[in-house]
Amino acid sequence: MKKYIGPRYRTEKDCHRKLLEYLWHTANRGHLIDGMNRCLREVSFISSGYSDNQFEVQFFTEGQDGESAEAQVRRNVREEELLENWVASRRLRDENEAFLSESEDDSDDDDFFPTRAPSSTANVNTTDRRASSRLEEVDHLLEDLVVVENLELVHPIRVFSEDFITIETCVYFEFGICHYPQLWEPITAESLSTRSAVNLNCCGVSKEKVKKALKIFYARTTGDPNLTLDDLNISIAARAWKDSKLYSSVFDCKLKNLQTRAGNIVMFEANTGRSRTNNSWFVGYIQCFIKHIQNGRSSFLVVIETMKRHELNEFGIPVVIGNSRGPEAQKKVVCDVTDIVDCVGLVTFSSVKNKYKVIWPYPCFYKNFDNKLAGKLNDI
Repeated sequence: MKKYIGPRYRTEKDCHRKLLEYLWHTANRGHLIDGMNRCLREVSFISSGYSDNQFEVQFFTEGQDGESAEAQVRRNVREEELLENWVASRRLRDENEAFLSESEDDSDDDDFFPTRAPSSTANVNTTDRRASSRLEEVDHLLEDLVVVENLELVHPIRVFSEDFITIETCVYFEFGICHYPQLWEPITAESLSTRSAVNLNCCGVSKEKVKKALKIFYARTTGDPNLTLDDLNISIAARAWKDSKLYSSVFDCKLKNLQTRAGNIVMFEANTGRSRTNNSWFVGYIQCFIKHIQNGRSSFLVVIETMKRHELNEFGIPVVIGNSRGPEAQKKVVCDVTDIVDCVGLVTFSSVKNKYKVIWPYPCFYKNFDNKLAGKLNDI
């Protein structure tokens, strides 16, 4: 009520009038015009002969103490002009809507042919109204274009066939589409031979560790412990696309100078032979993605620096401990890109250095990873 009644009217003279006005507005909220018409019909006033206990006439009517005759004339003229303008705008809007509806209905007919309008005054006026309507539509369209230009929309980056690698022999088909993961640029070619360099140029990983991890991977998947690598040439990629998710790597972080976690910490599975039915789970940092050919078959693999220890606590939440003894003690493993389960995060919860709890979107800790075993470094 204080918002409605200004401070200047909070006096003994004007306060009761403003209170009455406020009560009337509240009682007729949403239909003020109807309320005014009802008051004019039901209330009658006398110009003289009223007693002192009656309301003052000038409080309700336009008497000598209220609006002057000149002000009343100006107000009446202004109200008539507003009414005429409002009626004209409504009439023009109705005509435009009727014209648009007729044009849409006629264009749907099979025998519709546009004809030239006869040269008459009525048709000329109709044509002018149609033209003005079209101009208004063009103006609105130009305003929308200006708004779109000022928004500075972010457009997607165009991707070409040379920006990613797909597998030659895909076995993950669904509805005729290959769903095998892709390796994304930047992509470089390197050799695991130590004649030119000891470490990989992209991420600084020792080539000897990568070769050893490759042999262990093929021996674990093929069952041949005496397997030798057919080709030492590999293609290295910074990112991979799998199950509608983009996975990054240390290689990609170095290229983009990223100082925070950028999607390169993952949980992955590996068949360690400790369980005939279930794989073991591991957590590690993706170093890079590689393409390697062994026995004439191409494989998309990932080089991961795995954690030193993996376990489940009493609540079924995975807990890992990272390496703290330097690069020489880091364990590098190789697995297939399809073995990646999800991108995860590490949460510090203990005073022990490099000890973390593992989290990821929508985890179901109570399921205990479908009876999967916690991984051990000796198994991979």
